[in-house]
Formats: sequence, C-alpha cells, structure tokens
Amino acid sequence: MFQGLIGQLNQEIAGDVKYAKVLEELKSGTFRKIILDLFAIQNGILFRRKEIREVQWVLLIPDNMSGELCVKAHEKCGHFGIAKKC
Repeated sequence: MFQGLIGQLNQEIAGDVKYAKVLEELKSGTFRKIILDLFAIQNGILFRRKEIREVQWVLLIPDNMSGELCVKAHEKCGHFGIAKKC
C-alpha cells in the first residue's frame, strides 16, 4: 500500500519548486553545509528537521500530498495515540 505512495512522494518532491534543488544537491554529493544539516535521504526518502540542533527527523511531505497521506495512514492504522503504532 505504502510502496506506491513512496514512489509518488519521491516524484512530487523531485518536481517541487522548494525541494527539487535540495534533493538534487544531496544525490549529487555537491551540497551546502546547511542542506546536509537539515535534510537527509534514507532508503530513497527525503527527511528534514526543523532546526540544526533538532534530534528528530521527519518525513518530508509536499503540501499537495499531505491530505492523501493522512487518509491512507488513517485507513491502514486508524487513530494514532501516544502508544499506538502502525
């Protein structure tokens, strides 16, 4: 279920005005330090943290996909709580 969404997510990010250059820099290995501090690719998926000192990395989701991903996650996992995991 999520494999198709991950492929779509990567396509949307690659075509996104804000994140296409970040993705290109990380893949090419010619990146600015700030890019390396705030973004990472793990298993082909782009992650971001809000601040350099932030420990937690979050999945980068383009604005136009956030609704669809929320619906899919809800369909698969139901309501999330403190202890519930998908």
